[in-house]
Order: sequence, then structure tokens, then C-alpha cells
Amino acid sequence: MLGFSLFHAIVTTKKKGDSAYRVNHVNKTTGVTYVYEVVSFWDKKKKQSRNKQVCVGKLDSVSGEFIPSKRLEPKQAAVRDPAVTASAEIVGPSIVLDAITRQLDLGKLLKACFPEEHSTSWRPTASCNR
Repeated sequence: MLGFSLFHAIVTTKKKGDSAYRVNHVNKTTGVTYVYEVVSFWDKKKKQSRNKQVCVGKLDSVSGEFIPSKRLEPKQAAVRDPAVTASAEIVGPSIVLDAITRQLDLGKLLKACFPEEHSTSWRPTASCNR
């Protein structure tokens, strides 16, 4: 058995309380940096914490950009890519206010009272336009 390691590990992202985190393993012979997702779990039989590592891709040696593993499905690759972000738009208050405007027939009144604001900042839905 060899007395040295072919990989050098660097923990890249770990949030407090998270059991999953990412680790970069640098292959010393090829210089390629592989990215692994690590999940910690409790082994009841051995009564010890254990880790399960799954290779999710590698880092481009020139740009440092994440390259997803080819063995992952495209959906999984997109989910695991740190450059991909999700966004959410809160529409709850708008739906409630639109319903009230529709019930009380306030669309015409608001348009008559605030013509400038109505045309620039407040954009009613099709249900308010009567």
C-alpha cells in the first residue's frame, strides 16, 4: 500500500446545522479538482457518525467553473450547479387586493383619482379593467 494520498481534500461550503456539504478533492497526479457532495449520517450499529460522498462534477482548471458530472441526469446537474439559482415572486397580496378591487368595483375609481400613478406604478390585472 502506498504511504501517500492521491487526493487532497478542501471543504468548500458547509452551513451550520447542515448535514450535507461540498468537498473539493484535488487529484495530486492529474491536478483535476473533483467536487463531492457529502452527507453525514449516524450509524446506529457502530454508534458513530459516517459520511457518504457522491461525485457531482469537477472544477475547470482554467476558469474554476463547475462542470457537472456526465453520469447525472440533466435535472440533477442543474440542481447541483452552484451557479443556478431559484427565484420566487410573492403574488399573494396582489391577488387579495385584485379581488377586493373587483368586488367593490374600485378599478375605475382608482384610475380616475390617480391617472399618473395608475399608468406608471400600479399595473392592474385583466380582472380589474372594466
